[in-house]
Amino acid sequence: FITPHGLDFEPVVTMFGAEYRRATTRKAFRLALQEAIGAETSQVIEAPTDSVLHEQMRRKIINNIVEKLTDEK
Repeated sequence: FITPHGLDFEPVVTMFGAEYRRATTRKAFRLALQEAIGAETSQVIEAPTDSVLHEQMRRKIINNIVEKLTDEK
């Protein structure tokens, strides 16, 4: 199920003294992860996703699995 929360994580992360990054591309995520691995402080990387698209993909994968399992009987 899809549950949009509308929350902004950055203020909470920084309130606890951690560093926050929002990565909206694979390249940005890889860079943020690389920097986080070498950091001396706690890091939070937010990677927003397309929940509608991912729900459709998940359903397609499940349907394919069900079809394969049903075909083998």
